[in-house]
Amino acid sequence: MNGVEALREGCATRELRLFLLACFATSLSVWAFMVVLAIAAYNAGGVGAVTLAIIASVLPGALAAPFTALLGDRSSRRAALVVLSACATAVLVLLTLVSAAGAPLGAILALAACISIITSAQRPSQAALLPGLAAGPRQLAASNGLWQMLGNAAFCIGSLAGGAAAAGLSVAAGAALTAAAAAVSLVAFALMRADVLPAHRAPRAGASVTAELLLGLCEVRAAPDLREAVGVLAMVSLLDGIMGVLVVVVAVELVGLGTGGVGLLNAAWGAGGLAGGFVALTLLARGRVSTALSVSVATIAVPLALLAAVAQPAVAVAGLVVLGVGYAVAETGGQMLVQRLASDETLARAFGVAETTSQGAVALGSVAAPLLIGALGVRGALLATAVFVPLVLVARWSAVERLDSQAVVPERELALLRSLDLFAPLPIATVETLALRAVPTEFEDGEEILRLGDAGDVFYVIAEGEIDVDAGAVSRREGPGEYFGEIALLRDVPRTAGVTAVGDVLLYALARDVFLAAVTGHVRSREAAQGVAESRLRASAARR
Repeated sequence: MNGVEALREGCATRELRLFLLACFATSLSVWAFMVVLAIAAYNAGGVGAVTLAIIASVLPGALAAPFTALLGDRSSRRAALVVLSACATAVLVLLTLVSAAGAPLGAILALAACISIITSAQRPSQAALLPGLAAGPRQLAASNGLWQMLGNAAFCIGSLAGGAAAAGLSVAAGAALTAAAAAVSLVAFALMRADVLPAHRAPRAGASVTAELLLGLCEVRAAPDLREAVGVLAMVSLLDGIMGVLVVVVAVELVGLGTGGVGLLNAAWGAGGLAGGFVALTLLARGRVSTALSVSVATIAVPLALLAAVAQPAVAVAGLVVLGVGYAVAETGGQMLVQRLASDETLARAFGVAETTSQGAVALGSVAAPLLIGALGVRGALLATAVFVPLVLVARWSAVERLDSQAVVPERELALLRSLDLFAPLPIATVETLALRAVPTEFEDGEEILRLGDAGDVFYVIAEGEIDVDAGAVSRREGPGEYFGEIALLRDVPRTAGVTAVGDVLLYALARDVFLAAVTGHVRSREAAQGVAESRLRASAARR
């Protein structure tokens, strides 16, 4: 799949197009708001007030993310995003009115804290909703890359538009612009088709509120690959925090661009991120996760090392463009890994954990950068960042080779298996493994598929045709999208029914060990499978 094909794949459906529009408008609103807030704070109290504004816009969201992300797991994700977009629009309208009335900085910072908390819930819900909109791993990769491209475009446009409105007109005008963008996001999410809340995302029986809130953290801690994926996003955010400081020092002290050069270098980074989104969707849509990692590591390390050696304005601008490419590829890859490795039950909360970890990493990077500069000088800090961050990225990306081995996943099998209640709670990567191991098996009309009383070692899913199930007192006919054979595997008993083909039948067969490893390894999947088995056994017993 080339880049143009990947672009088309990433926005191939109405739902994906509305989703991407909504996310673009959300990002536009957020980035414009950050600039407007900084200008309002500076006008009110100088540099110190800007620091307070940054804290108000980051810290509340970082603390709230593990909790607010619960909205994206325990309710319709699209409905949650509609509510969150409506809240963001209302707060930003209030900010417009407060700014126009000349309210003190404290009131503006309080509203900034509200926006921070709302945003902490938006991103996890968006990231958790996307896998349900994508038809398969290629489309998921392409839509993630396109989302990254639009996010970087929103960064450039929002920063410029918000700054122009707030500085050229008034803070209230800038706030009105952010409110308008949030309203567009609200409309786009509202136009999307409602997603149904599946049974496996309902609260667990007997679980306390604390247990529900911490479930995402527990899953991240218990799953090594998922933990590494969250670590990748944290490393990318650490780079963000370090470069947020280094860009200023490089522009003013190292290459002599002055304070005006800070905006130029940030714009170069944003332009690189836009290109990086295109690179990411091209590579990841082909299943080249390891290649994407190699690209991100090289495009982070090389420009920083080169800038440390050749401190020239042109090198700084070009280097930030290349760095933006690497940053975008790594962030897109990390996000896609979390989407594929976390279970659907806790997907939004897993992103909530990633959000908190990433915000903490940004803060850590912004603190570490002055220390590095003080100890090593500007050039030494650039070299240290060029070596450390890429090495840690490589060390933490342990899931890459396994996912690359699943690069070509059969789309039909994957879609069919993901639709089953037994497999819906599982991480996408687990269902991809099942799809790869599903064996197409054909039977002709009247041919016996299972015999009552035989040993059971295979689970079947019907892809085409129909079958008759005879359990003695109970008989039924099943068609595409239904399954059989699970009772003997789950209960370790002989076959409880005979099955015969009605016309030509195509089945996908999963071996006993493959089926049991997937289903019994996840609480909600095991509960769903046991529920089906018990229901069928009760129905058979009631008719005897």
